[in-house]
Amino acid sequence: MRKSLPCLLLALVQLVLGIATLLLLGNFPALATELDRGVEIFSHNCAACHLGGGNIVIHDKNLHKSALAKHHMNSIEAIAHQVKHGKKAMPAFKGRLSDFQIEKVAAYVLKQADKGW
Repeated sequence: MRKSLPCLLLALVQLVLGIATLLLLGNFPALATELDRGVEIFSHNCAACHLGGGNIVIHDKNLHKSALAKHHMNSIEAIAHQVKHGKKAMPAFKGRLSDFQIEKVAAYVLKQADKGW
């Protein structure tokens, strides 16, 4: 009986570690899904004018890192404000996209700018 106690404890530890691993790894697909939301929103609402980080209307006001910095658009908050309210040739997306969607697409734009599109 004493000999089976260490085996039982070892099995219990392995079970706990297995469950913890599944719980931790289970969050990565959810994280990937969150990142994919920005891609999807951008593709459906922004890519027509900003494909590859460009700008077909005003070339200088593109979504590349240097242009975002030059125009003080190098934060999620600034990009989200622009998306929500629009400016000049860019339409406002308030009412067409939720605040959550606007934040996701702003985060995606900033991430892509950092990566160089």
